[in-house]
Amino acid sequence: MKPLVFLNYLILLLFLIACESSAETPDIPNNLVIKLDNNQEGSIETARIHTAAFINLNVDDVANQLLQAEVINKRTYAEGQQFETDGDIFKEYMLVYDGGKAFGESSGVNGGFNYSKYIKNENKHYQTVANLDPTSTNQSPPYALNSDYQTFNDLSFLPYDEAEQDVLETFSSVGIKNLQTEVIYSLDQKTMNTHSTQYMEAADEDETQTEWTAEDEAYLFFLRQAVDNIPLANFIWQTEARGVNEATETVITAIYNKDGDQQLSATGVYDILSSSQPQDIIDHKDALNKIVEHYSSTILTNETTIYEQDLYYVGVVDGENYKLIPAWVFQLVSKQTDDKGKEYDEYSYFVINAISGEKIKEAGE
Repeated sequence: MKPLVFLNYLILLLFLIACESSAETPDIPNNLVIKLDNNQEGSIETARIHTAAFINLNVDDVANQLLQAEVINKRTYAEGQQFETDGDIFKEYMLVYDGGKAFGESSGVNGGFNYSKYIKNENKHYQTVANLDPTSTNQSPPYALNSDYQTFNDLSFLPYDEAEQDVLETFSSVGIKNLQTEVIYSLDQKTMNTHSTQYMEAADEDETQTEWTAEDEAYLFFLRQAVDNIPLANFIWQTEARGVNEATETVITAIYNKDGDQQLSATGVYDILSSSQPQDIIDHKDALNKIVEHYSSTILTNETTIYEQDLYYVGVVDGENYKLIPAWVFQLVSKQTDDKGKEYDEYSYFVINAISGEKIKEAGE
């Protein structure tokens, strides 16, 4: 090869490499910070799109499996069928969701149930010392900071993995299967009492502070339904106002103490009706580049940090059913200032269709 021809070839090659590199790593715009700790290397390369409907649980089967005491009341509400029991030591309440079918009016609450058990003559509520809702993206008050508790840590009454097995078996017994454990919080006596004090300081009512004992220690479970080993989103990812049928997140939680299941809750659990053939999905780096490109075309006035990226299924409306679409979900936090000049963190999600690469803005699109 002549020197001049070789030189031109080399220049062209370097130019193409530079263009390719630029396409792979777009410039990060001002005020956008990327702090991703999770490693997505070797993650799933293909996924299917599923047509699904909310699971239809058999009310009597759920009641027979979960209720331990005598049923004293049974009512029909817009959300579904409610049971109340009365035992020697405790009372139970359970609501099996049917989307308003029995009531004759759509409620938008479907695909699951809510069960709770209360010791008589006690006024202890775990929601006053922990955040029981994984869908919450706003800053929690001090008494509800789950980050104060240890995770996957044994409590004295039972190892956490044995409690986990019991909880998973209970959900399976009523027809809710293929669950993954997202996190197990160990609600210990010391931290619960600290949170109880903080709750009293924040409460408007004149209440007597609850004294939590070692007998009250419990595990708080956040679980996720999984399809093809990909978890379904268990958070409110849509930032726009939502219609009734756009509540597509699948939320499954449990509280388990020395007396077993204290609270069990499942909403938005899906039943798969049909599935597509596996399709290639964009990898995590390409997905990250797309969100960077999006913010490159906007002006960020406040510092915005991308701090987590994971592959989920998200539900979008498909007539009377739903499509479960594989999606790369980014969690973001931005610095904001209120009208009094006080800074606060605002949390949000950015969802990218993992097959098409397009942003998914709302469940109704």
